[in-house]
Amino acid sequence: MEPENEPPRRRTLPCPPIRPALRLRWTSEPSRYPGTGSDMHWWAWRRDGSIIVVDEDGRNFDGPWCFGHVLKVTGTPPRHRVEEIAVLDNLGLKDGVVPGEHYTTEVRKRGYSRYVGGVVAWEDRLWISVYDYTWRVPGLPPDNLDVYSAHGGLVGWLESLDGGKTWGRLFRDGDPYLLGPRFTALQFLPFGPGGQGAPRGFEKHLYAVSNDSNWESGDAIYLARVQPGRLHEKTAWEFYGGKARWVSEERLAEPILKDPGHCGHSTMSYNPARKAFWLAVFSDMVPHRVRATAEEAKKTWDVATEFQLYEGPAPWGPWQLLHDEAPWGGKNHAAYLPHIPTPWIDADGLGGALLFTGDWAKHGGQWYGFMTQSFRLEPAKR
Repeated sequence: MEPENEPPRRRTLPCPPIRPALRLRWTSEPSRYPGTGSDMHWWAWRRDGSIIVVDEDGRNFDGPWCFGHVLKVTGTPPRHRVEEIAVLDNLGLKDGVVPGEHYTTEVRKRGYSRYVGGVVAWEDRLWISVYDYTWRVPGLPPDNLDVYSAHGGLVGWLESLDGGKTWGRLFRDGDPYLLGPRFTALQFLPFGPGGQGAPRGFEKHLYAVSNDSNWESGDAIYLARVQPGRLHEKTAWEFYGGKARWVSEERLAEPILKDPGHCGHSTMSYNPARKAFWLAVFSDMVPHRVRATAEEAKKTWDVATEFQLYEGPAPWGPWQLLHDEAPWGGKNHAAYLPHIPTPWIDADGLGGALLFTGDWAKHGGQWYGFMTQSFRLEPAKR
């Protein structure tokens, strides 16, 4: 359960180790929930105490292959239960794309690949963000379009008024992006069930983090906030502008974390026992470059990833390092997109369970599914 064949750290990380020193120890083996076969797993905390999860690109429980599913998860790993409650089909997300096949010439002419992303549970209403990866990147080889997945922008929202069973669109094709490349892949920060239970000073807004640039090798992580009933209003969004300040223009946003080439899609959780925020960051160990050849990408990308977990007193930090693992999952796997759902954090704040996926391009997708692994934080040995 310890990191397998962990190499010496090859670069300087952006934040110092936490003091007093803690060490993350995995207390279970990675486990794939039987019957699942999808990735990403954006989550929110529902009013009934369960979590709702939105996944992508796959099939679950022998159901149809689809570009998006909605799961309901009850209990805490390893005693959790996952069930599929909806398939996000017939919503115009990827019209003309045949699941499991390459994008056709006609689809590529649109200039984007559309995905579902972060999910919001507020009282009894649910929303799912929809975002684009853009293909209009000068110098990017056509064979690398999908694997690079450059950020386009936030398209709009899907909405459910019946607990996630059915979904409707709150946007039209051709509408301008609500948010740009720094705020494309949003993961929201749930404090409590149905949006309740926020600490003092955080009650009036939803908070979300996103990395910039591309899905797996961005340079920085950014923070945004919005009032719950105004998600679809571009002018309602505010962006962290540094020094505990909020700005109304995206271009004035300041990163909450910088780590060039090593900021993939990232997530944040609130740890109520420690009154702290956990920022989970992953990246490819070989940063993706626009001008890499298709052969270089095929041989070196998505072979091994790394994972950092940071802790801070506010959603903007300052951050201290709790855990650094490279390669994440050892030499035989390439894990990605770590989540630590708040209801899965132990009562003392020193343990919990990680939700992730992996191996989309490796070893037949052994970890391509709803993956969990339990952990504890312990005093580090001197």
